[in-house]
Amino acid sequence: MTDVLSFLGSAAVRGLAATVRSLPPASIPGLAWIGGSVWYLVDKRRRKRIRENLRVAFGEDPTGRGHRALARAVFRNMARVPIEVLWFERLLATPGQLEARLTPHGDWPPAAPSGVA
Repeated sequence: MTDVLSFLGSAAVRGLAATVRSLPPASIPGLAWIGGSVWYLVDKRRRKRIRENLRVAFGEDPTGRGHRALARAVFRNMARVPIEVLWFERLLATPGQLEARLTPHGDWPPAAPSGVA
């Protein structure tokens, strides 16, 4: 049974990763907003921990609204990171794509052409 659950979980993650990679970049913020908002609603333990950390860092919030809004933003940001990591692979499928997207600054020596050791 554990092997079946492991296989199904792995297949679900691979399917989700393939779906994210197929999305246009403009959809990432919206997807993260939805995912982070749902995560905020269902993960009471982390929500309480984040709100306590905000209270320690910023003091008491008389209405509680400010801390709730920041906590939701934290969850949305935490949801955005793995989505961007999955999607980033699409941007950098080859070393040439990486070189095309980077602009060196400072006194770095020029990199050797691709494929040259």
